[in-house]
Amino acid sequence: MEKILLIDSSYPINTRNEKIIFSLKQAFPHLSVSFITWNRDGRHIADSDKNMPIYEKKSAYGKAFQKLINLWGYFHFLKSYNKKNTPQVIIASHWDMLLLASFLKKKGQILVYENLDIPTSGNKLVLSILKQAETFALRKTDAIIFASRFFELLYEKFDGCKMVIENKPLIRNVSACLQASKSSNVLVISYIGLVRYADILKNLIDAVKGNSLVTLYIHGEGQDLEKLKNYAIGCSNIKFTGRFEQTDLPRLYSYSDVVWAVYPNKDYNVKYAISNKFHESIEYKVPCIYSNNTKLGDFVEHNHIGLTVDPYSVQTIASLVNSIIEDKTILRKLQGNLLNYSRTEKDWNEEFSAFEQYIKSLW
Repeated sequence: MEKILLIDSSYPINTRNEKIIFSLKQAFPHLSVSFITWNRDGRHIADSDKNMPIYEKKSAYGKAFQKLINLWGYFHFLKSYNKKNTPQVIIASHWDMLLLASFLKKKGQILVYENLDIPTSGNKLVLSILKQAETFALRKTDAIIFASRFFELLYEKFDGCKMVIENKPLIRNVSACLQASKSSNVLVISYIGLVRYADILKNLIDAVKGNSLVTLYIHGEGQDLEKLKNYAIGCSNIKFTGRFEQTDLPRLYSYSDVVWAVYPNKDYNVKYAISNKFHESIEYKVPCIYSNNTKLGDFVEHNHIGLTVDPYSVQTIASLVNSIIEDKTILRKLQGNLLNYSRTEKDWNEEFSAFEQYIKSLW
């Protein structure tokens, strides 16, 4: 039986890779589709994943040097599996897994780069080294799947097959309401997702704290949650709700006036990436605020489907919030534009069909 193997670097695999695995199984029920990954923090293995090859070696997240040392063991785990099973198609998620896969690839195997994020670093020398490592790995790569339409601009020299499959909802919710009706005149700003980039969220907190016309909800958990809770002590208009499930997204969006989707625009990857919140904004017709000086920020401004702000300026953030409060039509116009724009965007299945056709062409 022909085999497709997706290589990830952490367990559980991310939701995007889950969707890729699901869609491949749906499209090719006669093929063997599996993933291999690294359980870095001793997570309990779900019953549904117990037949998957999972490398067990603790390696704390956020410690790059420790990961680099332990990566050697994971490489040998991958090498042993590939030698024994020899999948026809290898999908490498992220540039570091692509680099490992490029050394593993045998004659006749197809290597697909799942370009989830581009190499990034605040250090120019390190960034240059990472880019060179990626370029080296691309020599053995047959196809690239881009998670952002803006990533493709950076790979013009790659002459293999290129496909854009952004991280859109697996099933389009055509009945998603524009917004739940609210009796309060208070502006509800929501952050929905992994709680990180504390410095930027602190700027948002500083911009709205004590403003009786604003309630800021931070939905989610993450490495910076406790830090932000402590920072917001005494701020009665800032609420933390903790962990949520994907099924909660329609409710969280429907009770939000605007969603905070601002990330550090000094980061090379952020300049070209597309936030999941962009697709959720289109899905639920709730406007987002994005970072300025990014490809996505320029895009939403050009299409009048979102707002942008300098993530490092408390004054600019406060000014934007106040302008929304003073002019109620700003968000209503954006909602209408999102409704019209949503009709032009391809959904997950439409974009994934290009990859299906690519796989079919291999056999």
